[in-house]
Amino acid sequence: MQIPYFAANQNLVFLPALLVLLAATVLICLPIVFGPTLRRSKRRTPVLVVDALVVVVLLVGAALLAGVGFRTLGDERAHVQASIQQRYGVRLDSGQVGELVDGGKPLVSLPTQAAAAGLDPTKDHSLKLVPSKDADTYDLTIGGKPWPAS
Repeated sequence: MQIPYFAANQNLVFLPALLVLLAATVLICLPIVFGPTLRRSKRRTPVLVVDALVVVVLLVGAALLAGVGFRTLGDERAHVQASIQQRYGVRLDSGQVGELVDGGKPLVSLPTQAAAAGLDPTKDHSLKLVPSKDADTYDLTIGGKPWPAS
C-alpha cells in the first residue's frame, strides 16, 4: 500500500502552516524592533493597524493550513486502515493504525496468520509496515516475518 506521509514525513504536511506562522511572527516583531523609529513617526498608528491586520490574517491562514494538514493525515490513516482490511483481511482500530503509520509495532492476536507465518499462534505478535522496493510503498509483516500468502 502507498503511504506518502509515513513516520517522520508526517511533518511535511504542516510546512505551509509553519511558514505562514513564521511570517506572522516576523510581523509581530517589526513594531518592537522599529519602536524608536515608529515613536518619532507621524504615521505610527496606521502602520501599527496595518501590521496588526496582516498578522491576524496570517494567523487565521496558519490555522486553516494546519487544519488541512490534520485532515490530510486523518484521511491517510483511514485509507491505510481500509487498505489493510481489504488487502490482508485484518481489522485494526484507529490507535493501532496510528501506531503503524507512526512507524510503531502494535501487538495483535492473529492465530491463523501467525500459524501460517510459522509463529506461535497462542501469542500476540507485532505488526509492522516495512518499505518495499517502490517509493512510498509498504508491506505488512507479522512478528518480523512477511505476511503469509492466502
